[in-house]
Amino acid sequence: MKTPQLRKYYEEKRRDFDVHRSFHETPTCFHQVDPTGMVWKTAKLVKCPECNAEFSLLWSRAVSCTGCPDSVRGCELARCPKCDTEWDLRTLRIVYSKFDRRRVAMRANKVISEYCKDLGESPFK
Repeated sequence: MKTPQLRKYYEEKRRDFDVHRSFHETPTCFHQVDPTGMVWKTAKLVKCPECNAEFSLLWSRAVSCTGCPDSVRGCELARCPKCDTEWDLRTLRIVYSKFDRRRVAMRANKVISEYCKDLGESPFK
Protein backbone atom coordinates (compact mmCIF):
# COMPACT_ATOMS: atom_id res chain seq x y z
CA MET A 1 0.00 0.00 0.00
CA LYS A 2 1.08 3.51 -0.65
CA THR A 3 1.52 5.99 2.16
CA PRO A 4 -1.71 8.03 1.58
CA GLN A 5 -3.73 4.83 1.39
CA LEU A 6 -2.15 3.54 4.59
CA ARG A 7 -2.84 6.82 6.36
CA LYS A 8 -6.49 6.70 5.27
CA TYR A 9 -6.78 3.05 6.34
CA TYR A 10 -5.40 3.76 9.82
CA GLU A 11 -7.61 6.83 10.25
CA GLU A 12 -10.68 4.73 9.46
CA LYS A 13 -9.55 2.04 11.90
CA ARG A 14 -8.96 4.63 14.62
CA ARG A 15 -12.40 6.18 14.06
CA ASP A 16 -14.01 2.75 14.19
CA PHE A 17 -12.16 1.98 17.44
CA ASP A 18 -13.23 5.30 18.97
CA VAL A 19 -16.88 4.59 18.15
CA HIS A 20 -16.81 1.13 19.70
CA ARG A 21 -14.76 2.26 22.67
CA SER A 22 -17.32 4.93 23.54
CA PHE A 23 -19.95 2.28 24.30
CA HIS A 24 -17.79 0.66 26.97
CA GLU A 25 -15.74 3.46 28.52
CA THR A 26 -16.37 6.85 29.99
CA PRO A 27 -15.82 9.47 27.26
CA THR A 28 -12.66 11.51 27.66
CA CYS A 29 -14.62 14.77 27.67
CA PHE A 30 -16.29 13.67 30.92
CA HIS A 31 -12.93 13.24 32.65
CA GLN A 32 -12.46 17.02 32.65
CA VAL A 33 -15.89 17.69 34.19
CA ASP A 34 -16.28 14.60 36.37
CA PRO A 35 -13.03 12.70 37.02
CA THR A 36 -14.81 9.95 38.99
CA GLY A 37 -17.19 9.12 36.14
CA MET A 38 -20.32 9.14 38.30
CA VAL A 39 -22.21 11.43 35.89
CA TRP A 40 -21.60 9.02 33.04
CA LYS A 41 -22.59 5.99 35.11
CA THR A 42 -25.90 7.50 36.25
CA ALA A 43 -26.78 8.72 32.73
CA LYS A 44 -25.90 5.46 30.99
CA LEU A 45 -28.72 3.46 29.38
CA VAL A 46 -29.50 0.18 31.08
CA LYS A 47 -31.82 -2.67 30.10
CA CYS A 48 -34.43 -4.25 32.35
CA PRO A 49 -33.86 -8.00 32.79
CA GLU A 50 -37.62 -8.68 32.85
CA CYS A 51 -39.18 -6.59 30.07
CA ASN A 52 -36.02 -5.51 28.12
CA ALA A 53 -36.98 -1.83 28.31
CA GLU A 54 -34.02 0.57 27.96
CA PHE A 55 -33.83 3.57 30.26
CA SER A 56 -31.37 5.84 32.03
CA LEU A 57 -30.64 5.05 35.65
CA LEU A 58 -31.17 8.71 36.56
CA TRP A 59 -34.49 8.87 34.72
CA SER A 60 -35.59 5.69 36.46
CA ARG A 61 -34.73 7.19 39.84
CA ALA A 62 -36.67 10.36 39.01
CA VAL A 63 -39.78 8.60 37.69
CA SER A 64 -40.10 5.23 39.43
CA CYS A 65 -38.60 5.96 42.82
CA THR A 66 -40.49 9.18 43.54
CA GLY A 67 -41.98 8.99 47.01
CA CYS A 68 -39.95 6.02 48.17
CA PRO A 69 -38.10 6.85 51.41
CA ASP A 70 -35.21 4.54 50.52
CA SER A 71 -34.45 6.43 47.30
CA VAL A 72 -33.57 9.57 49.24
CA ARG A 73 -31.35 7.64 51.66
CA GLY A 74 -29.18 6.15 48.92
CA CYS A 75 -30.97 3.02 47.74
CA GLU A 76 -28.61 0.75 45.81
CA LEU A 77 -31.32 -0.82 43.67
CA ALA A 78 -32.46 0.05 40.15
CA ARG A 79 -36.15 0.04 39.28
CA CYS A 80 -37.65 -0.33 35.83
CA PRO A 81 -40.13 2.48 35.07
CA LYS A 82 -42.15 0.15 32.83
CA CYS A 83 -42.66 -3.01 34.92
CA ASP A 84 -41.48 -1.84 38.41
CA THR A 85 -38.96 -4.65 38.76
CA GLU A 86 -36.13 -3.91 41.20
CA TRP A 87 -32.63 -5.36 40.98
CA ASP A 88 -29.14 -4.71 42.29
CA LEU A 89 -26.88 -2.19 40.53
CA ARG A 90 -24.09 -4.78 40.28
CA THR A 91 -26.13 -6.81 37.79
CA LEU A 92 -26.09 -3.83 35.40
CA ARG A 93 -22.30 -4.07 35.07
CA ILE A 94 -21.96 -0.33 35.67
CA VAL A 95 -20.43 -0.74 39.11
CA TYR A 96 -18.45 -3.63 40.53
CA SER A 97 -17.88 -2.78 44.18
CA LYS A 98 -20.11 -1.80 47.07
CA PHE A 99 -18.30 1.53 47.32
CA ASP A 100 -19.00 2.41 43.67
CA ARG A 101 -22.57 1.20 43.99
CA ARG A 102 -23.11 3.57 46.91
CA ARG A 103 -21.45 6.47 45.04
CA VAL A 104 -23.67 6.01 41.98
CA ALA A 105 -26.78 5.85 44.17
CA MET A 106 -25.77 8.97 46.10
CA ARG A 107 -24.97 10.83 42.86
CA ALA A 108 -28.42 10.05 41.46
CA ASN A 109 -30.01 11.14 44.74
CA LYS A 110 -28.05 14.38 44.72
CA VAL A 111 -29.19 15.25 41.20
CA ILE A 112 -32.84 14.55 42.05
CA SER A 113 -32.63 16.49 45.33
CA GLU A 114 -31.06 19.52 43.64
CA TYR A 115 -33.72 19.42 40.94
CA CYS A 116 -36.50 19.34 43.54
CA LYS A 117 -34.82 22.13 45.50
CA ASP A 118 -34.64 24.32 42.39
CA LEU A 119 -38.37 23.81 41.79
CA GLY A 120 -39.23 24.33 45.45
CA GLU A 121 -40.60 20.81 45.82
CA SER A 122 -39.86 18.11 48.35
CA PRO A 123 -37.97 15.01 47.16
CA PHE A 124 -39.99 12.96 49.68
CA LYS A 125 -43.37 13.40 47.94
